[in-house]
Amino acid sequence: MDSSIASSRITQNALEIIKNAISDAGQNEVMFCGTLNTDGFVDTIIVAARGNESAVPALEAFMEKGDVIIHNHPGGYLKPSNADINIASMLGKQGIGFFIIDNNAENIYVVAEPIVSKKREPIDTETLAENLLPNGQFSKLFEYYETRESQVEMLKDIAESFNNESMIIAEAGTGVGKSLAYLLPSFQWAINNEERVVISTNTINLQHQLLEKDIPLVKKILNTDIKSALVKGRSNYLCLRKYYEFINENSLFNTVEDNGIIGAIRDWVSATETGDKSDLPVNVDYSTWSDICSDSDYCLGLYCTYREKCFVIKARKNAATASIIVVNHHLLLSDLSARNMGAGFNGTAVLPLFRHVIIDEAHNLESAATSYFSRTLSKGYIIKSFRKLYSRYKNRVFGIYNFLVENSGSNKKKVTTIPEIVSAIIEAYDNLEKEAENLLADKQNLKIEKKSEFDNLLKLFSLFKEKLSEIYLVLDELSQNIKITPEDDSRVYELLLIKLKIKDLISTSENLIAEKEISGRQLNFMGTPET
Repeated sequence: MDSSIASSRITQNALEIIKNAISDAGQNEVMFCGTLNTDGFVDTIIVAARGNESAVPALEAFMEKGDVIIHNHPGGYLKPSNADINIASMLGKQGIGFFIIDNNAENIYVVAEPIVSKKREPIDTETLAENLLPNGQFSKLFEYYETRESQVEMLKDIAESFNNESMIIAEAGTGVGKSLAYLLPSFQWAINNEERVVISTNTINLQHQLLEKDIPLVKKILNTDIKSALVKGRSNYLCLRKYYEFINENSLFNTVEDNGIIGAIRDWVSATETGDKSDLPVNVDYSTWSDICSDSDYCLGLYCTYREKCFVIKARKNAATASIIVVNHHLLLSDLSARNMGAGFNGTAVLPLFRHVIIDEAHNLESAATSYFSRTLSKGYIIKSFRKLYSRYKNRVFGIYNFLVENSGSNKKKVTTIPEIVSAIIEAYDNLEKEAENLLADKQNLKIEKKSEFDNLLKLFSLFKEKLSEIYLVLDELSQNIKITPEDDSRVYELLLIKLKIKDLISTSENLIAEKEISGRQLNFMGTPET
């Protein structure tokens, strides 16, 4: 059996990540997803699954042709098992490589090589444009078809931008037929080069037009069956863990039981293949849906009991096999933000890897970015954030509080302070909101000219932040004394997520009250809507 030095295939930074992850897993088996850089070295690593001293779950990851699965053999013997060979064979059909490494990340055995993408094949612009000309494919499908010169020119310009890897900004008035002008080059590029193209829009109506009308037409014209998919944000999908928590908390479902909503949701959950809200046979109000939908802030990831059935993972796997992906601007911004924050541009982030994007309805991108990157506080948001920690209905207590009581040891007295602090946080926010409403009066927003004009508001913000810091310190002290790991109990990881959420709230408050930033800032205050 021939093995080689791991550094001959994997960058030093990636090897450190692998070594540390194996150490964190107690020297047990760990499965990694790796992405190659332009030099052919694995340089981006994501931990995909953890196992024991002899096995690791072979979870299907969101991988691309040319990526690599890496897992360790704790004993140091790198010969592949029959299971390894079976997995390598399955992944090899998708062009994905399979490596085995030792626990010290020093030696490596290559079971299957990744298949690197071929040289790019340019679009034949003139041939593609002929589809829109007289006697072209469109004229054969539509009896009264008329060629639009502006549409033909737009198609050619977009096709050349694909070929030259350049940017293009095009303004197209009503009637130009812009959708077909960018869909034809997008599909042709995907056909020629097996590279994904993302199409971002602002409105649901345009998304439906693309998927139900324009894309099927383009597939027919180009005689292709390459896959296209609509990708939605995770809040559009049911979270099974949150759903079953919701069903168990009588204080939540009693409010909607009488109108039959819960019964309809139960029936839908037992039958749905997608978990997509749009498939629900009844209208569910925002509050109820937010209690059961997927939420990145509280997703347990690898530690979730329902991971194998996760609708978000299923949707992302579907997207990973699509060549044309339709998204909205908000999801595109979310993906770009995740990549800039460390996910990188060589693999999957919120969206699977893509190198080409069409932004339709681009005049709405600025407002979408403002909405996505704005920081918002509301009473409903505060209550929902802390309900994961502690909530009470009649004689029942819900949230991580019960877990902390069970695992507090000698710190039980510290745990009992949590309900009081949570109540103080909500009261502090109430006072903050009332002061904001007083300042706002009948205005939509206020521009802060002098910090002194808002002294009382800033004092209330400081008090709110102090209470947030108080609960954070309590949770931090309690978590340090918990001896079990997330692998033993997923509630350990859930506690970490709650701490991160509180830390984010503290950061938001600090930014709002920072003296050096407050003057000249415009604040928009929104009161709690009447019910």
